[in-house]
Amino acid sequence: MHLPLLTGALTTALWLAVSPQAPAGDFLYRENSDHIVITGHTDPVGALVVPSTILSKPVTVVDYSAFKDCVELTSITLPNSLTTVSHAAFYGCTELTSVGMPGSVSVFGNQVFAYCFKLQDITVPASLHSIGTNVFKHCWKLPRATIPGGITSIPWGTFYDCSSLTDVSLPSGLTTIDLDAFRQCGKLRQINFPASLTTIATSAFQDCDSLPSIHLPAGISSIGASAFQSCDALRHITLPDGLTTLPASLFYQCPAVETVSIPASVTLIGTNAFRDCDSLHTAVFQGAAPAVELRVFLNCAADFTVMFYEGAAGFTTPEWEGYPCTNIGAATPVSVWLTSSGLAYDTPLLSDPGNTGVPLLLCYAFGIDPRENPSAGLPRPTLSDGTLSLRFHAASADLTYRAETSTDLANWSAIGVTLTPPDDDGMQAASVPVDAARRSLRISVSRP
Repeated sequence: MHLPLLTGALTTALWLAVSPQAPAGDFLYRENSDHIVITGHTDPVGALVVPSTILSKPVTVVDYSAFKDCVELTSITLPNSLTTVSHAAFYGCTELTSVGMPGSVSVFGNQVFAYCFKLQDITVPASLHSIGTNVFKHCWKLPRATIPGGITSIPWGTFYDCSSLTDVSLPSGLTTIDLDAFRQCGKLRQINFPASLTTIATSAFQDCDSLPSIHLPAGISSIGASAFQSCDALRHITLPDGLTTLPASLFYQCPAVETVSIPASVTLIGTNAFRDCDSLHTAVFQGAAPAVELRVFLNCAADFTVMFYEGAAGFTTPEWEGYPCTNIGAATPVSVWLTSSGLAYDTPLLSDPGNTGVPLLLCYAFGIDPRENPSAGLPRPTLSDGTLSLRFHAASADLTYRAETSTDLANWSAIGVTLTPPDDDGMQAASVPVDAARRSLRISVSRP
């Protein structure tokens, strides 16, 4: 049943919900020539189910502010015909806990679910290719999010103050994380940046107090001021070679950071970049001295020291820019890897400083970060079509790699083992036919 209120090119009407799942009350809608736009509901209380058709036309859009400030709405199921959820459609629905989001939606407008404090059950559809600003701002109960592959930029404030957000999956084609995108996500404990990422904007991860580590990909070319400011648990930082500027307040007030490796490409460090990192003991510079602005290392650990390699231009001893400074000798592939991994330049490779069960020699050999569960990065054997194989990183300098096989775990030989040439990433594969009941394959590593 429909009751026209206004006729003309567009018809505004009430539609009486007849679905047995819908509560009493009427959806408001606007009729277009080939589709229906939902504009609201006369009694938006409890659980609502939006129909897929009205007047035999598909419901494709939830309109601007359609359910804004509907404070008694607890859940809503959207139809498979829907393509667009417009600006502020559910803004301020403070009791909304669940949204049934169809896989047909391709567009989220600005602030769609902003201030939905209790929203915790929603799936961002894989079909989404456009997302507005502040979409989930202040969604305090949202526990996790998967950003679909069609999204290349996470806009301003998308997850601002999502204080229960613990895990986020980012797509492989993502290039930009914009201003305040994850600011004040205090429980965010892991973020894996895709290789495609080039830009992290100002304050993108500020006040992410549970984030223990960041590993920025090689393609990062721009980081905004305060991007990781006041991340209380942040201890491990990997900055890629290619960065030229560490902006103001980048790691300001990150009290758990103990050491940082500054890439040779960095030419400028901004004001307060590492200020009040009161556990920061060493900053190891991989290249020449950059220009530094004010208070870069103010109030770091009492024994804080700047370290540089023999021949690096611009440094002075015993102080540089007012900070204790020391020459740690000639750079070697091992010392560069150690310092880039947050370890002292002279740490023995046969040691296991993290008590992980994996000595540093294997981490160095197989390209594993020793700070991040290194046992998970060890080569794993595969058995397929009667062939036992191991794929492994084989490009670390000053090491000898040897693939060997055995049938009794006592006598090992390279005879019968096939090795592929290393690929562009330094990965190599060793394989051997399984022609005995106890055929084994191992990779041994030695340093001259």
